[in-house]
Amino acid sequence: MNPRLPILFVLLALMLPLLAGTPEQKNDSIDPHLTVLKEPYQKVETEYYLDGGSIGIKITDKDGRQEMFAMPVHRKEGRLTYPELYVGTMWTSAVKPDPKAVLVPDPEATIKRLFEINSRSTSLK
Repeated sequence: MNPRLPILFVLLALMLPLLAGTPEQKNDSIDPHLTVLKEPYQKVETEYYLDGGSIGIKITDKDGRQEMFAMPVHRKEGRLTYPELYVGTMWTSAVKPDPKAVLVPDPEATIKRLFEINSRSTSLK
Protein backbone atom coordinates (compact mmCIF):
# COMPACT_ATOMS: atom_id res chain seq x y z
CA MET A 1 0.00 0.00 0.00
CA ASN A 2 1.19 3.47 -0.85
CA PRO A 3 2.24 5.29 2.37
CA ARG A 4 0.67 8.53 1.08
CA LEU A 5 -2.78 6.97 0.73
CA PRO A 6 -3.90 7.43 4.39
CA ILE A 7 -2.78 11.07 4.27
CA LEU A 8 -4.81 11.59 1.10
CA PHE A 9 -7.93 10.15 2.78
CA VAL A 10 -7.47 12.44 5.81
CA LEU A 11 -7.07 15.50 3.56
CA LEU A 12 -10.17 14.56 1.56
CA ALA A 13 -12.16 14.05 4.76
CA LEU A 14 -11.09 17.50 6.00
CA MET A 15 -11.92 19.18 2.67
CA LEU A 16 -15.31 17.54 2.12
CA PRO A 17 -17.26 19.99 4.34
CA LEU A 18 -15.62 22.90 2.52
CA LEU A 19 -16.58 21.51 -0.88
CA ALA A 20 -20.15 20.76 0.21
CA GLY A 21 -20.70 24.26 1.61
CA THR A 22 -22.38 25.34 4.80
CA PRO A 23 -26.12 24.92 5.44
CA GLU A 24 -26.49 28.69 5.09
CA GLN A 25 -24.88 28.60 1.64
CA LYS A 26 -27.16 25.76 0.56
CA ASN A 27 -30.27 27.65 1.73
CA ASP A 28 -29.18 30.73 -0.24
CA SER A 29 -30.00 28.96 -3.48
CA ILE A 30 -33.44 27.78 -2.26
CA ASP A 31 -36.32 30.08 -3.17
CA PRO A 32 -37.43 32.26 -0.22
CA HIS A 33 -41.07 31.17 -0.67
CA LEU A 34 -39.93 27.77 0.61
CA THR A 35 -37.35 28.82 3.20
CA VAL A 36 -39.85 31.12 4.94
CA LEU A 37 -42.06 28.12 5.81
CA LYS A 38 -41.47 26.86 9.35
CA GLU A 39 -41.07 23.21 10.24
CA PRO A 40 -42.58 20.94 11.31
CA TYR A 41 -45.07 21.24 8.49
CA GLN A 42 -48.74 20.67 9.31
CA LYS A 43 -49.48 19.30 5.87
CA VAL A 44 -47.74 18.50 2.60
CA GLU A 45 -50.10 17.82 -0.30
CA THR A 46 -48.84 16.46 -3.61
CA GLU A 47 -50.84 16.28 -6.82
CA TYR A 48 -49.86 14.36 -9.94
CA TYR A 49 -51.56 15.68 -13.07
CA LEU A 50 -52.69 13.68 -16.09
CA ASP A 51 -51.06 16.09 -18.54
CA GLY A 52 -48.15 13.71 -18.71
CA GLY A 53 -46.84 13.99 -15.18
CA SER A 54 -46.77 17.57 -13.90
CA ILE A 55 -46.46 17.81 -10.12
CA GLY A 56 -48.03 20.28 -7.71
CA ILE A 57 -47.08 20.63 -4.05
CA LYS A 58 -48.86 22.64 -1.36
CA ILE A 59 -47.14 23.02 2.01
CA THR A 60 -48.79 24.31 5.18
CA ASP A 61 -46.23 25.23 7.81
CA LYS A 62 -46.55 25.04 11.60
CA ASP A 63 -48.07 28.55 11.74
CA GLY A 64 -50.69 27.79 9.04
CA ARG A 65 -48.92 29.68 6.24
CA GLN A 66 -49.35 28.02 2.84
CA GLU A 67 -47.28 28.06 -0.33
CA MET A 68 -47.99 26.27 -3.61
CA PHE A 69 -45.42 25.06 -6.11
CA ALA A 70 -45.91 23.76 -9.65
CA MET A 71 -43.45 21.66 -11.65
CA PRO A 72 -44.65 21.31 -15.25
CA VAL A 73 -43.45 18.13 -16.89
CA HIS A 74 -41.22 18.16 -19.96
CA ARG A 75 -40.11 15.19 -22.05
CA LYS A 76 -36.45 14.96 -22.95
CA GLU A 77 -35.12 11.92 -24.79
CA GLY A 78 -38.10 9.87 -23.62
CA ARG A 79 -37.66 10.81 -19.95
CA LEU A 80 -39.79 13.06 -17.77
CA THR A 81 -37.93 16.13 -16.58
CA TYR A 82 -38.87 19.06 -14.35
CA PRO A 83 -36.62 21.97 -15.38
CA GLU A 84 -39.06 24.69 -14.29
CA LEU A 85 -40.64 25.62 -10.98
CA TYR A 86 -43.46 28.06 -10.36
CA VAL A 87 -44.67 29.55 -7.07
CA GLY A 88 -48.27 30.55 -6.38
CA THR A 89 -50.07 27.69 -8.06
CA MET A 90 -50.07 23.90 -8.10
CA TRP A 91 -50.42 23.61 -11.88
CA THR A 92 -49.49 25.65 -14.93
CA SER A 93 -48.45 24.97 -18.51
CA ALA A 94 -47.20 26.76 -21.59
CA VAL A 95 -50.54 26.07 -23.26
CA LYS A 96 -52.67 27.35 -20.37
CA PRO A 97 -50.52 29.48 -18.05
CA ASP A 98 -51.82 30.37 -14.60
CA PRO A 99 -51.63 34.16 -14.15
CA LYS A 100 -50.74 33.69 -10.44
CA ALA A 101 -47.71 31.55 -11.33
CA VAL A 102 -44.30 33.14 -10.78
CA LEU A 103 -41.30 31.43 -12.39
CA VAL A 104 -38.49 30.60 -9.93
CA PRO A 105 -35.05 31.42 -11.36
CA ASP A 106 -32.42 28.70 -10.93
CA PRO A 107 -34.89 26.20 -9.45
CA GLU A 108 -32.63 23.15 -9.02
CA ALA A 109 -31.95 23.52 -5.27
CA THR A 110 -35.59 24.39 -4.54
CA ILE A 111 -36.88 21.40 -6.54
CA LYS A 112 -34.45 19.11 -4.73
CA ARG A 113 -35.63 20.46 -1.37
CA LEU A 114 -39.30 20.01 -2.36
CA PHE A 115 -38.64 16.37 -3.25
CA GLU A 116 -36.89 15.88 0.11
CA ILE A 117 -39.84 17.42 1.97
CA ASN A 118 -42.34 15.33 0.01
CA SER A 119 -40.34 12.15 0.55
CA ARG A 120 -40.14 12.79 4.29
CA SER A 121 -43.85 13.59 4.60
CA THR A 122 -44.99 10.50 2.70
CA SER A 123 -42.71 8.20 4.70
CA LEU A 124 -44.33 9.41 7.94
CA LYS A 125 -47.83 8.25 6.94
